[in-house]
Amino acid sequence: MGGLGEGEALIFGSNTLVGEADRAVTERAHARALELGIPIMFDPNVRPGRWRDLAIGLERSRSVCDGAYLVRCNLDEARWLSGIDDASAADAADGVCELGALLAVVTTGPGTTAKPAPGGNERAKSGTSLGKHSITTSGAPSSPPPSSLP
Repeated sequence: MGGLGEGEALIFGSNTLVGEADRAVTERAHARALELGIPIMFDPNVRPGRWRDLAIGLERSRSVCDGAYLVRCNLDEARWLSGIDDASAADAADGVCELGALLAVVTTGPGTTAKPAPGGNERAKSGTSLGKHSITTSGAPSSPPPSSLP
């Protein structure tokens, strides 16, 4: 992990949490980034077909949201992570921030919802403030509903 202190951010996705060896490396890097104050950016990329047990994938993904500077997910992932099945993008983003993320960006197709955690603007290390609630037109498409995934 010597090189981690030289980086500006730790960026990873949940695919590194599936296998035991990859997960061990990711968890060590995550802990070290928190220790060094390096911003963590996490993309849960939760896909039911990727995990033998989706509950394990969600549990592992939730655990690394704590302390993350940014969690970027689509609406389905944000709902799964927050545990609010029918949440709006804004409510799901709030739920992700309640897991410990400083900022949650939830893509919804034609728009994106970006929400800082309470007090997040004051804690953010960058000079960019998104305000309480910001919607843009540049969001990535949301994943298909779980029933249509292979």
